[in-house]
Order: sequence, then C-alpha cells, then structure tokens
Amino acid sequence: MTARIFCGTFEAEAYWRETDLARLPSLMDRNASRVVEAMDEMLFAFCDASDCLVTARRMDDAHTEYLHAIGFAFHRNQFDLVGSADEDTSEAGGTSAPSIFQRMDDERFSQQLAAFLPEGARLEPFAVLPGASQVAQRYGLAAAFPPQEVIRRVNTKGYALEMRERLEIPNPGVVVEEVRSLSETGAALLCRGPFMVKDDYGVSGKGNQVIETARALQRIVRYVAGQVSSGKRVRFVLEPYLAKRSDFSCQFRIEEGGDVTVISVQELLNNGLAFGASCSASPELLEMLDRVGYLNLIERMGSLMHADGYHGDVCVDSMILQAGELAPLVEINARKSMSLIKHAVDRYLATYGRLGRLSYVSTVNHGRIDFPGVLELLDREELLFTANRASGVLPLTSRTMCVGETARAEEPNRGKLYLTTVSKTPEEHGSVMGALERVLEKCGVRVTH
Repeated sequence: MTARIFCGTFEAEAYWRETDLARLPSLMDRNASRVVEAMDEMLFAFCDASDCLVTARRMDDAHTEYLHAIGFAFHRNQFDLVGSADEDTSEAGGTSAPSIFQRMDDERFSQQLAAFLPEGARLEPFAVLPGASQVAQRYGLAAAFPPQEVIRRVNTKGYALEMRERLEIPNPGVVVEEVRSLSETGAALLCRGPFMVKDDYGVSGKGNQVIETARALQRIVRYVAGQVSSGKRVRFVLEPYLAKRSDFSCQFRIEEGGDVTVISVQELLNNGLAFGASCSASPELLEMLDRVGYLNLIERMGSLMHADGYHGDVCVDSMILQAGELAPLVEINARKSMSLIKHAVDRYLATYGRLGRLSYVSTVNHGRIDFPGVLELLDREELLFTANRASGVLPLTSRTMCVGETARAEEPNRGKLYLTTVSKTPEEHGSVMGALERVLEKCGVRVTH
C-alpha cells in the first residue's frame, strides 16, 4: 500500500480569501490562532502504520506514546516547522500565520523533511491550499489536485447559493457586491426578521454575523463602507436567520474520475455559529434522510461539483428547521472536516464496540501545563480511554491546551482540549465530561463554559 502524508492548516478559508475583499468586524485573538495552528495533531486519526503525519509543531511525546499504545499507528516529525518570525501574525489584521505548505517549502526545514518523507507517498492535506502542488513536487510526492481557482470557487458561500439553484431547492440567500445593496437588501430582510451576513470565505464561528436591529445593520454598513473607501470590494451573502431544530453534516468524496462516495452523516451540537461537538447520526435522522432522498441530492451535488472541475473531500452542512423542514444545503466545505475526523475515530472505536463523540473543553490556567501529568492523572482516575475500559476520554490534541507557553507570561493560558468521549451508550457522555472537568481542576486547569 502506498504511504500517505497527512498534514493541514485548519480555517483554510483564510488562505483562499482574496486580499482585496472587505471584512466583517472581528476581534484579534492570538491565543485562538495558536489553538487553530495546533489542531493539525488530530489528523493522526486518518493514518495507518505506513503513513506520516506532518504537524507545524512536533507532537507531545507522552501523547504520541499513548496513541500508539492504544493502537493508532503513524510516523511523525520530530522537529518544529516554526520560526520566531511566525509568532506575531494576526488574521484580524489581514494576515495569517504561514500555512503548512509555506512551512514545508521553507528552506530552514527542507533537509529534515526530505529525510522524513518517503518519496512517492501520496500527499493528503486537510485542505488543498496554495502551495500544495509545489510541496508535492519538491519532495517527490504523489498528488492530483484541482486548480486553486476551482478550489476557491467551490468553497465560497456564493457557490453554495448557486448550487441550491442548480439543485432546485429553496434558496433564500442573495449575494451583495455594493455597500448600497448591503444596506437596502439588509433592510428588506430585517423587515421579516433577523438575518445573517456571511463573508464569502467565512469560517465556523467567524465571518458570519446575525443582524437583529437596524442599528446593527448600519454599524456593519459603515464599517464596510470605510474599507471600500480604501480600495476594498464588497462580496457578502445575506440570508434570513432560520430557526433550526438541529444541525448535521454529510461527508463525501468525489473521485478524480467523477464517482461520488458518501462516507458518513454526523449530527452537530454547535455553540451558536461555531463548532461544538460531532456525534453519530441517530437512526431517526437517517431514516428521515432516506425518506426524503437526501443522499441522492448529495450525489447529484457531487456530480455537479465534479463538472465544475472539483474532486476531493467535501463536507456539506445541513439543518432541520423548527417546523420540521429539511434545509439540505447550508454551506459547502470542499476539504476534510472535524466530522470526517470523528468518522475516522469511530472506525477505530468500532473494533471495541464503543461509541464516540468528538468535542472539546475550553481551558484556562496560569503557567505551563504538564500534559504528561494530565494523562497520568486521567489514567490513575481510570478516565483515560484504553481497550479494557468501558468508557473514558481519548485526547485528540495536546498542544491546543498549551498555547500559552508561547504567549506573554502575564497572560492566562487559554486553550482547548479536543477529545473524543468514549462510551457504550450516548447517555454516558455527560458523566464522562463532568469527570474530566474534575480531573483537570486537580491539574490546575479550569474548564470554562
């Protein structure tokens, strides 16, 4: 079997986004950016024994040893792909930290990477960002990616609106490309209730804003108008804010030859507009989707995307509205996804007859985090998942908790621990999360809600 190279930069939309586009208001959060950078550790879930995982920062030794001990097999880089100049970057200021492909193409790391990466292995990125093909060529890796202009197009919110029209499903959204249109169309939508303004390249929890009042709309209009006066252009999606009962997503893959394979359906427990947790779809949801022909719609969507020049991974966000109607296409994410990671962990857990829910806890502490100590205490409290335990916590990341180690000393360390709660029944999730919170408190780490 051909070895594969898994790597990735999360919040990929920032790297597809045209630099001359106006932005919605947002707050700069360096800690959040560091958390995002370290999320690449979760890609170990896709690996087999011959595969390599390349992360921006080398994975924690104790975490890696634990994953290997419970049956995950992968090779990983033993060096950081980070320089001192990479620290002071800010997406809110219009720039982003170097992507994984910029790092891999950096001369400082080329010798170590050349020695680590097996020639001829297949490059499998989380998202195909600019520079992916160059990296594949540089290190002699196999790769067949769509052109960047195709990838950019299919990942926009405007493309999702276009796809709704082509699939002949309800499309309440509209694209605005002028400040005047933003104001007038927004005011018309507001007469019927709250609406959303979406950045064409918005990411989960960012780049989307709910507008509930005329005053809020005018603040956005003034903010955008100021950017237009300095040469930026407008492109936002406006659509009614729909009252929803639940969120779910569908993961599928479009092969280079056009075959469409549905991989999984996952229910989502979101925190507002941001990712909260991913859990297995209930039999009731799957039965309803089968009854209304949802998966047939997904296959048609995949065929249309292939006709537009795209092949690769796709995650489609969908909703069930309060009144019970299906909103089958909310957004298209033409890349791997958190729910695809969840599915990969599910395949591993199935060998033990266990269920998993992928989620995270937000953490705060002062000083350094002893992650090996956290693992040791979880194990001592019989909360760390192992093959002979009926339930527990499977940590998917370590450095997402430890981002404060590179922040200013006087600032609290605010991070996240991404994890899978493992159990025999879905009802056990809450008790496992409560036990985790108590263990982290013993380690001097406070969980925030």
